[in-house]
Amino acid sequence: MMRNASRVLGIIGSAIALAVAVLLIIISITFRGPGHPWLVSDIPSGEVQVDSGVAGQVAALVTSIFAFMAFVLGLTGSIIIKQRHAASGVLMLIAAVLSLFSYYNVLSFILFVIGAVFAFKKVSV
Repeated sequence: MMRNASRVLGIIGSAIALAVAVLLIIISITFRGPGHPWLVSDIPSGEVQVDSGVAGQVAALVTSIFAFMAFVLGLTGSIIIKQRHAASGVLMLIAAVLSLFSYYNVLSFILFVIGAVFAFKKVSV
């Protein structure tokens, strides 16, 4: 019974992590900072400054990569729960940590941690 609950929690956490990843990718594609040119070289001294819009795009893209990695690891952990429950629990714990790096995706974190605890628990007959 605990294995099925762990599988369901892992799948739901993975779906939420995927939704966060897709949302962050959309934000990273559409985010524009104060100026549309990415490099502003109109400064009289000739120095080149990076526009702040690029930093926002890169931050959203990096966190979306973390969310996508959490999705893949969480889904893999949910799939292999019946054969290798210890490996599944480890994968879900790693996915939980990665989901925290994607703009504090607390909901996926909680689901992955509970799923990992259920995966590590011994099956009672």
